[in-house]
Amino acid sequence: MGSLLCAVLAVGWADPALWQPRPEPLTRFHMLREGLETASIEFWYKNGPVPQPVRYTARLAGPDTILVNHGTESGVVGGDPARADRPHSVLKTPEHTWAHDHDGIFVTLSETGPDAAEDVFAPRSFGASFVVSYNDIGQTLWGDPSAPPSVRRYTEARDGELYVVTAEADSATVRWWIDGERGWSPIRVSFARDGQVVREARIELQNYDGVWFPKTVEVYAGAYSAGQQPVEVLRVESAEFNRPDDAHRFTPADIGVEPGFIVEKVGAQPGEEMLVWDGSQPVPLSQFRELLLSGKVQRGPTNRAALEALPAASTASSSQPDLATQDAGPGGTGTAREAPLSVRRALSKWEQYTRDFIQAHQLDADRTRKAWLTLRDCQNIANQYVRTHKAEIESAERDVNEAEAQGPQVDPQKLAATRARVSRVMHPIDSIFEKRLKPRLHALLTRAEVAATQPRDSQPQRP
Repeated sequence: MGSLLCAVLAVGWADPALWQPRPEPLTRFHMLREGLETASIEFWYKNGPVPQPVRYTARLAGPDTILVNHGTESGVVGGDPARADRPHSVLKTPEHTWAHDHDGIFVTLSETGPDAAEDVFAPRSFGASFVVSYNDIGQTLWGDPSAPPSVRRYTEARDGELYVVTAEADSATVRWWIDGERGWSPIRVSFARDGQVVREARIELQNYDGVWFPKTVEVYAGAYSAGQQPVEVLRVESAEFNRPDDAHRFTPADIGVEPGFIVEKVGAQPGEEMLVWDGSQPVPLSQFRELLLSGKVQRGPTNRAALEALPAASTASSSQPDLATQDAGPGGTGTAREAPLSVRRALSKWEQYTRDFIQAHQLDADRTRKAWLTLRDCQNIANQYVRTHKAEIESAERDVNEAEAQGPQVDPQKLAATRARVSRVMHPIDSIFEKRLKPRLHALLTRAEVAATQPRDSQPQRP
């Protein structure tokens, strides 16, 4: 048995297709990038289908990454004009991924991994691949892009002053041209299949705080040629690394999450109690109320301002009914009577949609109860939005009513602008239907019921 094991090991260590040491130039680069403990990077990114580049801020603190999408030069975030000048922030830790749209009330929480709610650029991997990578530096350098993965075989060569490292795996080949004088950083990376270059990145380097890092990354479809337009472009505006006063871990507070924000947990089951951020962790709404009453937690300024804007609920311990606890279900919209007319109408239609959904799919008693609980949860979230934006919604409604009252004398452009304003401020309400209520209701269906779902399940029209 011992001689057989030795023979197997001897073959394994002798066969470079089964084992091979990692090449030194790429290993040095990996170590230097992994050694970036903290960073703050301002950059623009553009890919083929996007008409304008998008500005981002990326920050590193040990294993944590923050990425803030500031939108295009015109301020549009995520291609949605209704979200102009409102950034989208994501915090990715080894355990959790948090996403915040800066609308004052919501933060999305998912477990970090393949099913996370967000993909986040990996700054340590900028300029390390033939694409702008979402993978960490280790996976970017040593992961096998072939499918299915196979054993990599490395070779090294020289091209003038550059080190050329080639990794081959079956029909896939990755090649790096590495400058040993500038942080062992690649200035060119290509990916070929069956000998044909499929993607190639060209990298311009710059020294920031003693760290060699890309100033630009241009990715080309196929091998680079003069005059060819890149399909991806990353341009760094500024970068700082390993500053002594930098934080070494991030929390949701670093992306603007305050105590009192609603935590929308990806994968939550219908009927689960709403979660609220208490400043250190998500807790059930009932527990958050106890923390408020005991004085152990105070709402953040955004939540306090929203409460103070409502005469009936001016303090956190008010004896008035809380909008987040209004009932929902058959015969009730779950909407506070003080809510603007547009909100009351929209949420009433949600109830009708839920009733129609239950009847159309002939849900049993248990799933019917879960459907109404799901509606209540979504209406509660909408009511929390009203806390922050009630005055803004009512002002937009008044402007539309005044414009429409002018009849034929109304300025068409003014009327269109006022209607667009209502749509803009009501967009988060509509988004709750599309991104929360509708998917959760459909999650109650069996596979056979999903296959039989008709186009009738569509967004109800808001008056």
